[in-house]
Amino acid sequence: MRHAEMEVCGDGPHPPNSMPKKREMNRILTFGELRDVLYGRWYSENVIDAYMGMLYSRRVGMRNKTNVPSLAILGCNFYPKFVAEGFEGIVQFLRNVVTISADLVLMPVCMEPSKHWILGVIDGQAMAVTIYCSLRLRLPEVRRNIQAFMVADNAARNNAAFRLSDWTFNDAGQGPQQTNGYDSGMFVCLAAEQLTRGMQPTKKKTKTDILRPQHVVELLACELFYK
Repeated sequence: MRHAEMEVCGDGPHPPNSMPKKREMNRILTFGELRDVLYGRWYSENVIDAYMGMLYSRRVGMRNKTNVPSLAILGCNFYPKFVAEGFEGIVQFLRNVVTISADLVLMPVCMEPSKHWILGVIDGQAMAVTIYCSLRLRLPEVRRNIQAFMVADNAARNNAAFRLSDWTFNDAGQGPQQTNGYDSGMFVCLAAEQLTRGMQPTKKKTKTDILRPQHVVELLACELFYK
């Protein structure tokens, strides 16, 4: 391993309530990526996926607790691949991801060309899809793409009970709001962390000078502060 790299806990997509294989728990982040997290710069796809992996690992450890939603995570490469190639392009991606039975499906999305991070959330219990954007933008195109994925995924799994009309869709979810051009990844991680504890994302002003160092420590320790 080069001196500019280190292994941290992270993973790709996994089914709810099952333990990822050990080899999937390692994701290499560079010191540069961690430095960007610490010093108020853009969160890379590696950072977002690593953080999502820790959320999934925490959920596995909380499987016996009540009021904690089961979880499936679709990694950062999922959305652009689906948009570019359609459902056929993500069939292999979804091989071990049981989206139907998960209470929450998290889908981090990096909008191009702005590199703005948003979070798509499919809530199976509430039968609702919410898109959290820290700039409070309405994103109907992302909503339509998520709808198309849900229809195709349920059809492929022969889920005859699924009807898109039974679901509600909100492409302007209320969560943390950024006041600059580079904190979107940090707020995606914050919203995802709160949702996976059964909370609603905070609307209060967040102290980025505290949250960013916390994320660095969590990534290095492979463990979240909130257990």
